[in-house]
Amino acid sequence: MKILALLVLTLGLAGCWYDRPNPWDTSDDVEEYEEKVHDDLRLALVEVWPNPQVAPNPLLDAELDAWKTTVLPVADVLTLRHAETKSKDKIAFLEGQIRTLMRSDEHSRKETLTPIVWRWRIEKVRLKLLEDRLQARG
Repeated sequence: MKILALLVLTLGLAGCWYDRPNPWDTSDDVEEYEEKVHDDLRLALVEVWPNPQVAPNPLLDAELDAWKTTVLPVADVLTLRHAETKSKDKIAFLEGQIRTLMRSDEHSRKETLTPIVWRWRIEKVRLKLLEDRLQARG
């Protein structure tokens, strides 16, 4: 009787063991994966609008603005002429660099070309300010 009770208890516990959820059942994971793939495809189809591109104002450069308000108003004619010569030399040098980079591959030159063009634009504004100041000084 004890053996029979032990056998029934063992079989009862074994039945409980086999009634638990299947650990290799991945149907929920497959559904979650399919939902994620569907969400990723939906997001890929959403049209992304680029940020509006506004041309930067070259007078917003901090160094140029500081130079314009401190050095330019108090400089004498000799200093202005020297600065004008240096500015023209710098513009010629930067234009040479730009021409050299324009001969290279367009994908590899973008990161190098952008700051050079920015410096060139700022120097052009500086030269214009110098020429205006020289005209005003006579």
